[in-house]
Amino acid sequence: MSENNDFRFTDEEMKIVKNTDLPDLLEYLGYSVRRVGKRYHTTREMDSIRIKDRRIWKRYFTQQAGDSITFLQEFRGKDFREAVNYLLEFNGSHARDPPDPNPGPAQQTEKPAFTLPIPNQDQRRVFAYLCKRGIAPQVIQGFIESGLLYEDSLHHNCVFVGQDGSGKPVFASKRGTYDLNGPGFKGDATGSDESVAFRLPCDPALDWVAVFEAPIDLMSFCTLHRRPGRRGRSGPERQLHRNHLQQVRHRLYGHSGLHRRGVQGQLRSGHLHRYLRQR
Repeated sequence: MSENNDFRFTDEEMKIVKNTDLPDLLEYLGYSVRRVGKRYHTTREMDSIRIKDRRIWKRYFTQQAGDSITFLQEFRGKDFREAVNYLLEFNGSHARDPPDPNPGPAQQTEKPAFTLPIPNQDQRRVFAYLCKRGIAPQVIQGFIESGLLYEDSLHHNCVFVGQDGSGKPVFASKRGTYDLNGPGFKGDATGSDESVAFRLPCDPALDWVAVFEAPIDLMSFCTLHRRPGRRGRSGPERQLHRNHLQQVRHRLYGHSGLHRRGVQGQLRSGHLHRYLRQR
């Protein structure tokens, strides 16, 4: 009994465990892992989780966070000693205890229902933020009147609404309006359908499509190419996040009706400011 109470892992063992590659571990556990941007990964089974720099995870839906040890504790039911032994074995080191049996596939978790953030009574902060980014007021108003943009009441984020073919909201991307101390908040509403994402409705008879990295880049494009009376709509623009580009390529390049395709990911509001000053 005293031997068990005095049990300690060495510093070298803990260093090995702390350096566990989380995306590799989750794939081994049966999760479907995909990249989100340059520094993040997520899983199909828990789309609210984000893994940063392959070492640290956070689940925004529940505000849980930690490393590879806490992941096994929270989601695989292991205590600290079991988790460390499992990770030592996973990393090719000799575990103190006999290795756990093959964990098998991850349990399928039910995807949470999609709900839009509660709207604010006015759009004042969203309007001011987007105007500061160089977006034309008529473009902002056009997006708001079309039900594609509004301000949420809790954090006053910009909420960009993605609609399916019937016009039903199935996706929402949130962008913070407060950037004073660094990059503002970015994130999708829980339960969002990422296969739809955010897009600007257009005439289906048109034969070209433009893909943007973010909704504000699309609004910058509309500002530069707007026509009087068009409420900011200038053509078949479609915006999808960077992590959806593979889906876009798969869908578009097999579509014979599209003759022109453009990825406009580098259009930034800073470029827009310089452009407007020169006019």
